[in-house]
Amino acid sequence: MVSLVDVYDALTSERCYKKAFNHDTAIQMILDGQCGQFNPILLKCLKELSLQFSNMYDKEMDENGYRHEVQRLSNEILSDRSLPNQNYSQSVVKVMQEKIDFFKSNSGMYSIDYNAISGQLTILNGEHQILCQRDNPKFNLFKEFGVNEEEVQCIRVLLHQTSVQNKEISATIKATADNNSQMYRMKLHTLWSPLKKDGYIGIIGYFDTVK
Repeated sequence: MVSLVDVYDALTSERCYKKAFNHDTAIQMILDGQCGQFNPILLKCLKELSLQFSNMYDKEMDENGYRHEVQRLSNEILSDRSLPNQNYSQSVVKVMQEKIDFFKSNSGMYSIDYNAISGQLTILNGEHQILCQRDNPKFNLFKEFGVNEEEVQCIRVLLHQTSVQNKEISATIKATADNNSQMYRMKLHTLWSPLKKDGYIGIIGYFDTVK
């Protein structure tokens, strides 16, 4: 999603080597695959919300204004009873809202966002800088941070026990982050969607030092 926004921003912004494309041209270029490959669900959402996005793009707003407008559009979609329950846009926005709610009520030194479908994993530090980013579905997060196999197995068992009704697990592990090995408390929240056969689509969470 961030990559999609980045491409749109690059297309609609003037650069020393090109003029800015207008909104409609930029959207069409993305949908036509001229700017890389994106998840078809995101492209469907982009197409459906293009008009609202264009109206928002044309307004002069500061950062708070954009945040308010995004929240307004999200609430509008979620409250629209005429949309089918399986609507792609509605489902994606619900997951986005779930992520926002989780990180608003939980905080730690490092945040985790894992997409089980694409295999993309992103870990941010306390300054919201990327500490780790991988697109390989086989990437071993625990090995990367030096977590021993016994603790890894315990976390996997807990994750396998999660469900739509029981999404969160907590654990204390020893890991190495920023070249510093110590004990960390970890909280993970699994994400689920009716659009996927088994429902499971990813994990968000955080980990912080044990004080």
